[in-house]
Amino acid sequence: SMMENGLDIQIPSNVRIFRSLLLELERVAIHIGDLGGLAEDIGYYPLYGVCVTDRGAALGLMETWIGNRFGKGGIRPGGCRTNQRISPEDAKNAFYALKKVFYKNIEPQILRALSDSTIKERLQG
Repeated sequence: SMMENGLDIQIPSNVRIFRSLLLELERVAIHIGDLGGLAEDIGYYPLYGVCVTDRGAALGLMETWIGNRFGKGGIRPGGCRTNQRISPEDAKNAFYALKKVFYKNIEPQILRALSDSTIKERLQG
C-alpha cells in the first residue's frame, strides 16, 4: 500500500500471497452474490437459490482463514490477520470445501443458464 511504501515497511512474500488470496476470495464471494442478483432480476430462481446459499461457502472460508466472515481487518498495515484457532489442515479443508461447492452446485447452474435461450433473451439489452 502507499502507507507501507511511505513508511518503507517491507512485506514478506508469504504475506503478499495471503493478501492476494484474501482479495480473490472476496471477489469470488461478490461475484457469486452478483450472479444470484442477476438471476433473481430475470426470474431464474435455480441459479439465484444456489448463489444465495453457496455464497456462504466463500464467506465461510474467509471466516475460517481470518476469523471474520466479511474479511474485516484481514489486511492490515505491515501484515494481515489470521485465525489462530485453526490448523493448516483446517485452512486447506475449508478451501477444498469451497471448490467442491463451486464445481458441484454453482458451475452446473451457470452452465445450465448459459445454455438456455430464454435466459439469454432475458439478459439481452
